[in-house]
Amino acid sequence: MSIRKANAQELEVINQVIPEVFKESVTVDFNLSDALMRTMSKQLQEEGASYFVYGEGEVVQGFVLIDKKIDTFEQKEYGFIYELYVFEDYRKQGIAEKLIHFVNDYFKKHSVNEVRLNVYAENVAKQLYEKIGFREKTITMSIDI
Repeated sequence: MSIRKANAQELEVINQVIPEVFKESVTVDFNLSDALMRTMSKQLQEEGASYFVYGEGEVVQGFVLIDKKIDTFEQKEYGFIYELYVFEDYRKQGIAEKLIHFVNDYFKKHSVNEVRLNVYAENVAKQLYEKIGFREKTITMSIDI
């Protein structure tokens, strides 16, 4: 098993599942086309974000999309996880945790001391993130009117 930067073939595999990634992680109703979801992901890559894959040989079992950002209030760099996904056949095997630990190590090596992500309150992945040590930093609230 290894974690490495995604190659062109692996990026095609990821591109195919992007709509599923969105649908599983966004716990509210939304009306984005599959093409628009893919475009959003490609735009992040064009702006500097990178996909890393977890797998064995040529079999991708999971992936993460990360980038370095700057907090406008604190004026400091932080790492950001845009997407984290484990294919259904490989879930409950600790792959998500391995990807997160990889991300943490990656950013430490690049002198970045904080990693952030967004998660919907009702997403079951929130429990995993909390177990690993993520904590709430900002909270977005809403009201239906």
